[in-house]
Formats: sequence, C-alpha cells, structure tokens
Amino acid sequence: IMKLFARIVVGVLALVMVLMAISLSIVRGQNESEAGWVLFESNLCGPAEIFRMANDGRYLRRLTNNPSEDQMARWSPDGKWIAFIRWHESNAELYRMRPNGRDVLRLTDNEWGDWEPRWSPDSQWIVFIAAPNNNTEIFRIRPDGTDLQQISDTAGGVSVPTFSPDGQWMAYTTSIGGVAQTDMLRSRLDGSETELISYRNFPGLYPTSTPNG
Repeated sequence: IMKLFARIVVGVLALVMVLMAISLSIVRGQNESEAGWVLFESNLCGPAEIFRMANDGRYLRRLTNNPSEDQMARWSPDGKWIAFIRWHESNAELYRMRPNGRDVLRLTDNEWGDWEPRWSPDSQWIVFIAAPNNNTEIFRIRPDGTDLQQISDTAGGVSVPTFSPDGQWMAYTTSIGGVAQTDMLRSRLDGSETELISYRNFPGLYPTSTPNG
C-alpha cells in the first residue's frame, strides 16, 4: 500500500510540474508581446549590430546583420519604428526599420555623414546631425524618407538637439561668440523662431526640458 501511495504522490507531483511548465510557457509567450524592450548595439559577433531584449533580460533578438556597422538606434515614441545609422565605408547614413528588424529603408544618401538620430515627440520627424561643408547642422526627415530639410544654419556648428515634451521646441548649443563660447539656442522644429536662451559670457551645454515643458 505504501509503495502504491508513493507512486501516486510521485505521479501527482510530476503532473503538477508539467502543468506549471506549460503555464509558465504560456505566460512568457504573452509577456513577450507586452514586454518593455531595451535597444542596444554590440560588436560581440564582429561589426556593431543592433539588438533588442526584454527589460528583464529575456527574448534577446538580433535586429541587423550586415558587414557594415549599425549604430545609434532610437525608438520612435509611438513604438512603431527604429531609426539608426549604418556605415558605408567611411560615410554614415540614416536608416529606419520596424522593431522586429523588418521593413528596412535607407533615408539619406549624402556625401557627408549623418549621425545621432532623434525622434520628434509625435514620431512624425527624425531629426539628425549632418556635416555639409564640414560644419555640423540639424536636419530633419520624415520616416518614409520624404521632406528632407536643413533646419539650422550656424557658423559654429551645433550639438544634438533635445525636444520639449509638447514637441513645439527644440534646444541645442552652438558657438556664436567664438570657439571658447558655447551658446544655447531654441527654435521651432522647422527652424523658425530661433532665439538665444543662454546669457552672454555664460556658456551652456546639453540643454534639456522639464517634463511639463
């Protein structure tokens, strides 16, 4: 009787473990579609490529696989796109793709480099830095590759812009008063209404806005 009882207990425990494994598999499957994701680049397999994983370390996935380097990946605020930079020999160009690595589209084809893509808060524009005439300026383009526009025109080059939470303004730095003087500016996303927001003789770097703008 004791042996029969022991066999029953072992059988029940095995059944419980199988059911738990099935339940855990189902839950993980649900979580994968709802997970918060971490986007990063790694050169573990050779040239830098773009990866994603859940914020708990699971579901690691490689998104790009190219002989050239893919870097500076940025999620769009609506979560539908990823903007990134792909190197072509010594020149960097702007691309976009879906979060699963599909629907890759080259957005720029310039003689100069394009870097540091940033999404407008409404996900309607990708703003980036380019260097025509060896002077960094701010450009923007639609995620479908249309409406490329230069939206800054400075003598001293610019920094990577940051956006106000409402998407109405962007702030960046440039050199108005000479190499040793760094000034902060703000403008509309189309480059209009540009104004100095730092004090003269008081250099400022890396401007950012409070959550309420």
